[in-house]
Amino acid sequence: MEQQNINISVFLNEIKKEAKRQQNEIKKETESYIKTQLESAEKEAEKETENYKKAAVLKIKNEQAKELSEISQSFKNAAILKREKHISELKAKLLLKLNDFLKTDEYTEFLKKSLKEILKKDKNAVIYVKEKDLENKVFAEFENLNIKKDKTISVGGIKAEVNNGSLVYDDTLDSRILTAMQSIYEKEELIIDF
Repeated sequence: MEQQNINISVFLNEIKKEAKRQQNEIKKETESYIKTQLESAEKEAEKETENYKKAAVLKIKNEQAKELSEISQSFKNAAILKREKHISELKAKLLLKLNDFLKTDEYTEFLKKSLKEILKKDKNAVIYVKEKDLENKVFAEFENLNIKKDKTISVGGIKAEVNNGSLVYDDTLDSRILTAMQSIYEKEELIIDF
C-alpha cells in the first residue's frame, strides 16, 4: 500500500505540476492578451487624441476665418456707407450750385452755345428742354426752332435729334452730373476692394 500511496503522491504531484504549468501558460497568455489590448487601446487613444487635436485646430481656424470675414465685411460696409454719404453730400452741394447757376445769365449763354452747336449740324433739328427752360429768352433769338419739352431733363440743358433723328445730341446738365458721378465712383481713392 505504501507503494500505492507513493504512486498516488507522484501522480498528484504530476497533476499539480501540470496544473501549475497550465496556470502559468494561461497567466502568460492573459498577460500577453491584456498587453496587446492595452497597446492597441493606447494607439487608438493616441489616434483619437490626434484627430481631436486636428479637429479642434481646424474648428478654431474656421472660427477665426469666419470672424475675420465678418470683421472685413463690417469694415467694407462701413466704408461703402461712408463713401455713399460723401458722394450724396457732394451731389447735394453740386445740385445747389447748379440751381443757383440756372438763375444766371451764364446759364442762358450755356443754352445759346449748345443751340449754336446743334444748329451747325442741322438747322431742322428737334430741340428738347425741360418745361421751365421753354420760357428762357435765348430761344426767342433763334428763328423757326422746333422746340419741345422733355420730362427726362430734370436739371437743365438741351437734347436734340439731328439728321432726322439719326443722331442724338445731349448737352444736358443731367448727363454731365451722371458722367461726373460715374467718374467719382471710378476714382481709385473711392474704390472699395478688400
